[in-house]
Amino acid sequence: MGDSSDRTKTLVTLIMPVLNEAETLQKVGESLKSAVLICQDRYQFEIVFVDNGSTDGSIQMLASIQQLLIQLSIKVKLIEESDRGKGNSVRRGIKISRGAIVVIIDADDEYDLLELNSLLGTYESEQCKLLLGSRHLGTFSARSFIGAPVLSRYFNLGHWIFTKYFNKVFRTNLTDPATMWKLMCGETVRQFNLIGNGFELDWELVAYFARSGTIPFEY
Repeated sequence: MGDSSDRTKTLVTLIMPVLNEAETLQKVGESLKSAVLICQDRYQFEIVFVDNGSTDGSIQMLASIQQLLIQLSIKVKLIEESDRGKGNSVRRGIKISRGAIVVIIDADDEYDLLELNSLLGTYESEQCKLLLGSRHLGTFSARSFIGAPVLSRYFNLGHWIFTKYFNKVFRTNLTDPATMWKLMCGETVRQFNLIGNGFELDWELVAYFARSGTIPFEY
């Protein structure tokens, strides 16, 4: 049972789409637990895991993480669905979210979940409706795919071109619209008619906010 002081805390919904992430889920689960505990003095959490048809044991690991978090009085929902794409999983999570702040998190350990506390603090201090945790703020940090240098070059070139085009169309000045770290106003994002089923949803989310008059804040 949650403490009565939870009523004064901001509710944050964390959405994590999963597809065959068994190799990283144990570490991500530990990082998620630590991140939530660090923030619990100011925030209460609900977490939505959406498994996208994993076949490598990810769903069993998610169930174990769910039980661990429930023991810490954290509300957790575990949704199983067929392979419909990451974007569809995120949309499913947004639809059932209740948080004043909605945050997308990743299951592949690319991002440091312990940054959540700092990002939430910045989101509230800046009074923004969309905060992007940029991977390229200041300088462009190229991504590298082990054993695939050509893919790495094409990926980074494509990201740079799409970002330039996005900024021109939506009159923004962003460095990393496609970042996973998105902290969003729950009331606002739940009103959007999102349709993306794949990774294009990362761009669609930012586009919707920009079209609604929101100036995304990068940190």
